[in-house]
Amino acid sequence: MTATKLAVVTGASSGIGKELAKLCSKAGYNLV
Repeated sequence: MTATKLAVVTGASSGIGKELAKLCSKAGYNLV
């Protein structure tokens, strides 16, 4: 059984939330 990396990012349409979403995506996280 493998753990799925999941990130919930609020405010991902602009600013710091957008950049955080990009970093999480590159790191292999599934975004919600």
